[in-house]
Amino acid sequence: MKKLLLLAFAFLSLNGFVLSVNVGASYQIASYTYDTGLFDAVTGGSNIIDYDDPVLALNVELTQGFIFGEIGAGASYEQGYKTGTASFDAVPVYGIVKLNLFPIGIKPYISAKYGTVLYMNEENVTMDNGQYVSIGLGLTLIDTLQLEGSLNASKATRNGADIVNGSYGLTVRYNTF
Repeated sequence: MKKLLLLAFAFLSLNGFVLSVNVGASYQIASYTYDTGLFDAVTGGSNIIDYDDPVLALNVELTQGFIFGEIGAGASYEQGYKTGTASFDAVPVYGIVKLNLFPIGIKPYISAKYGTVLYMNEENVTMDNGQYVSIGLGLTLIDTLQLEGSLNASKATRNGADIVNGSYGLTVRYNTF
């Protein structure tokens, strides 16, 4: 009997530290500017240049849930940064903090992400890694589906000049387990 109770206690203790794996996709409208303010590219600053196509992204986030929110890490593969003949893809890697506004029923939350951006598939452009910041407002529905609107910004170097990439969009995520 003692062994059974000890086994049950060990199982319940380990279950308290289970990470959630969220897989999602997003649709974003992106632009860039040579101004140096981090959110200049999405807030209507001067000299904004829009990318030709929307940016499509796939992302994976691992989070540990608590009563008042979540903490974790994530990565996203963003494809579609194209202007003229220049194009590239971005891979933000970031830490996440989510704060539940009220954790009952449909759960609204505020999220903040901070990390770095890696660039790949560069064509007619040279991008150097930069800083990544994102703020978002979302809803968790039926404990498995998340809808999040976000404002994203990253500082980088494009062909030797400092730029700010910015985007806003909608992300849909599914909690796989």
